[in-house]
Amino acid sequence: MLVTLLLSIAALLLTAKLLGELTERLKLSSLLGEILAGILLGAVLHVVTPGGALEEIAMLGVILLMFILGSSVKMEEIKPNIYSASTLAIAGGLLSFVAGFVLGMVVFQDMLVSIFLGIAILSTSTPSTFRILAESGEFNTRHGKMIVTMDLADTVLAILAFAALLAVMRFNTIVVNDLTKLFFIIIGFMILVLTIGTKVSRRAERPLNRLHDPDMFFAMALVFVFVIAAISEQIGLAAITGAFLAGMTLASNRMTETLIVPKMKIVGFGFLIPLFFAYSALVFDYGAMLLYLPIILLLVVAGVAAKVFGCGYLGKHFGFRTREWLFMGVGMVPRGVVNIVIAQVALSEGVIDVAVYSIVISFTILTILLTPVLFKLIRWKYY
Repeated sequence: MLVTLLLSIAALLLTAKLLGELTERLKLSSLLGEILAGILLGAVLHVVTPGGALEEIAMLGVILLMFILGSSVKMEEIKPNIYSASTLAIAGGLLSFVAGFVLGMVVFQDMLVSIFLGIAILSTSTPSTFRILAESGEFNTRHGKMIVTMDLADTVLAILAFAALLAVMRFNTIVVNDLTKLFFIIIGFMILVLTIGTKVSRRAERPLNRLHDPDMFFAMALVFVFVIAAISEQIGLAAITGAFLAGMTLASNRMTETLIVPKMKIVGFGFLIPLFFAYSALVFDYGAMLLYLPIILLLVVAGVAAKVFGCGYLGKHFGFRTREWLFMGVGMVPRGVVNIVIAQVALSEGVIDVAVYSIVISFTILTILLTPVLFKLIRWKYY
């Protein structure tokens, strides 16, 4: 058992890092290579089997990832664009949700699956976009900064929407009084974590710095993340949301950016995070992908249109020129990290089956591949 587990981890990690390196050299997101690693070792070669301890270890990767994402949400940095960016992010998110929901109802005729599909394509994942903007010198432009702020707002929106869906699914019924109570419990918990948690983390900084163990602060951060994630899971909020909140709580701490996050990234991106994304693709069903290919392509078209219009075209009302709002819209097209996390959790919770999961994975891959092409078309036309 232990030998099989260790060899499975070794195979997933090695293949994920190698294919991640390859896709990065092709100027694509390493996420794509990690997903392909899981498809190769699972659906194609059948050398790694999902489930058991491997699943539990892989889920640690998503906990660390959501903490890292949460720690990047610094309110003082996004305040200048918070109103306009949030408005555009919500517009693009709502249009994406409607597109996914409508297609879900037409194809599957299942309310819960349709709501999930809408939420699953709601969020943007922009590592590839950030790289393209940086290489073209557009990262520090006004529209480049807007994409960064929209991405943060978009991520928070998707996580909260999925937390609500998961809570409803776990309670098995939609009762207004129960949902109202649950809503206030969740909101109260979030406020408690973000206010008292922030104060406690700041006060703990000085005594922890006096300790002889240089890794004590990092260890305490891990303890905080796991405890908040566990409480979140217990009250129906989902562990990934708790980890995200923990990251936001520690974002204002001076030691987070210089000490905690760098070490978290070494453990995360060096081991657990690529392991998670490779694991998440083990159950991919390419038969379902071929069966639903027209639906997947239609979903891609609708998903692109929703972001370009909601996050881009509506930017005209905030003074952005055509070239700028096109960059903003296309910059919000690629899906990735949060979408796969949501899909993996939904699959493990029984909200969706492997067929729907494979649709989301295929949709994510296509949007990652399509984004650089759309960027090149914009630059070709306006340069």
